[in-house]
Amino acid sequence: MLLPMNFLYSSNWPLCLPVLLLVAACGNDESAGPDPENGGSGGSGGSGGIAAGGSGAGGAGAGGGSASGVQTITGAGFGSGPTVVLFDSFSTGSDGDPVALDGPEIGAWASSHNHAYGFDGTLPTLRAYHNRNWMAARDVANLASTSAEGRGLRHVAAQTYTEFRISFRVVCPDGFLFPGTTGPNQTDFKASNWKMTWFGLSTEGNAADSGSYGGPDVVIPTIVQSWHSPAGNGLSVSYFDDDVEGDRPSFASMSGTHESLYSYYQKDESSLGAKDGVLQWWIASGGTISRQRKVQSQPMQASNWPIANKHFDMFIAPGWMGNTTANGGAGFPNVLPLYADVYLAVGPSSSAMIVVSDAGTLAASTKAYIIPPSTWTDTEITFVPRPWEDLSHRHLVLADGTLREDV
Repeated sequence: MLLPMNFLYSSNWPLCLPVLLLVAACGNDESAGPDPENGGSGGSGGSGGIAAGGSGAGGAGAGGGSASGVQTITGAGFGSGPTVVLFDSFSTGSDGDPVALDGPEIGAWASSHNHAYGFDGTLPTLRAYHNRNWMAARDVANLASTSAEGRGLRHVAAQTYTEFRISFRVVCPDGFLFPGTTGPNQTDFKASNWKMTWFGLSTEGNAADSGSYGGPDVVIPTIVQSWHSPAGNGLSVSYFDDDVEGDRPSFASMSGTHESLYSYYQKDESSLGAKDGVLQWWIASGGTISRQRKVQSQPMQASNWPIANKHFDMFIAPGWMGNTTANGGAGFPNVLPLYADVYLAVGPSSSAMIVVSDAGTLAASTKAYIIPPSTWTDTEITFVPRPWEDLSHRHLVLADGTLREDV
């Protein structure tokens, strides 16, 4: 059973500490100033569990909806919604089937990928777990192999982008291993071993080449022992506290037994060295949601590059798995990370998103999902949850980062 979620925001988040320690040590420290994500909450729900009316610092509250099928949120001041170019819950097909490149609910995959060591271009297969489909990131017919036997997918957008949100879920099935760990369902990563998603340029051939040859690339996140952060071969991701000290974002700890939801958003600087970029990163894992937002940032730091050269049009998932025997790691046998709900929004307003959960506040929630909108206007938003996402409480993050809970 999942533990109750604690919704964490701290402007002084220590790197790579366990989630529960972060909750105890950091609490809801907002000493750095108002949190743009802490908007007003909508009113409490009626008999149908759908919030009605209410307003707060974030604006008007919610309207009606339904317990299944199309759900509708009405109010005011929602602004512009995201342009979602990819969403794949891997619902197309059955256990053991190859993943369909045209299977996503929104967009399509360009190909399988063979752009990193251990990935030979064979399509990944679906794996049934937790009463739904996932993408298996290794060859399920050769899980005992000491080789990577990696399987993954490649997405290429129709345009380049510097502002985007990537979200996805990962889980380790019972009795299996995450890359680079010492045993089943552990998260004691021992070496450089797992690049969960890897962004680059399709013109460079693959994400790894983009960074290796001086092009832009970023991994979201890369796991190197206790390092659990967005980072690239060719670019650094950094923010500045008090306009003095640069630091890198770091996700809180992930669970080895529960599903983990990752979400990362970046908006680049308006001009080189302006330090006015925006970074936002969330992880919901093991019953806890932690989130950070920084507005003095250099999401694509490379001081000798013009802004025009800092962009992506491609990502691969997973990006790479390797060095799994270093420092006591158990190697590749029975390594099996699973992926689901891969979501990519690009361009202006890609910060905006819908989050559904099982409680009126994220602090009280034990489940949370990010769902793409069907429609989004300033006064009305519609969306269609999948069966496992049909939860009774809806929350919004607006394009400016404002959070509205229980709308």
